[in-house]
Amino acid sequence: MERDERELALLNLIRANQMLLSGRPGKGSIMDAVYLHGLSVGMIESGDIFNIAGRLFSTGKTKNIIFNGSDGEGAGQIKTPGEAWPGKSWYIKELSKCIPTKNLIPTRPGFHSRDETDALVELAQEKEWKKVGILTVAYHYPRSFICLIQGMKAKGYWFEAYPIPPKKTDWWLPMFGSQGKEFTTSFDETMKESIKVLDSYIPKGFGCTFSELFHYLQNRKEIVHNQGF
Repeated sequence: MERDERELALLNLIRANQMLLSGRPGKGSIMDAVYLHGLSVGMIESGDIFNIAGRLFSTGKTKNIIFNGSDGEGAGQIKTPGEAWPGKSWYIKELSKCIPTKNLIPTRPGFHSRDETDALVELAQEKEWKKVGILTVAYHYPRSFICLIQGMKAKGYWFEAYPIPPKKTDWWLPMFGSQGKEFTTSFDETMKESIKVLDSYIPKGFGCTFSELFHYLQNRKEIVHNQGF
């Protein structure tokens, strides 16, 4: 990537992160479902993710909490259950402390961000959901949304997706990241996420371009109505 292109990509990543961290659904919006990515225990604790999911359910903002249906296996060589993240059974056990089990719905197994979002789109199409919230750690939103939009484009099914980011993050909480056992913090993961988006997910076509992301964020309702850009 040429220097000017790299600088523009970095600026667009900053723009995307700012838009997604302040792009919550409107007041009074009811989500057909709220999706939680497969996250490590420390990642969940850093953003108080499960308590946010519980409040969204208890306040009637959604009737369905959905999440990755794998047992915690990851991409590449990470094939042991629970090695990449705790897995769906642990999610169900923990989330059922504040949400009825019947309202906890796993997707098919997904083994990386794009596979996860493809599984989400498949379930949304099956259920005919039109509005879905995305609940994950703060630094994960650009990767999540570029993969989700690329997945909707590939699957031919579009819905309104809105970020529901944590209002507070413990940036220096020691934790394991997902997809392995590397000790890290949210502060350090932010840098790694940026590199993944710029050097892997967009160039390799796993995620949409920034132009497509911005177009979607500006025109969700029209895109869903037309079922395409």
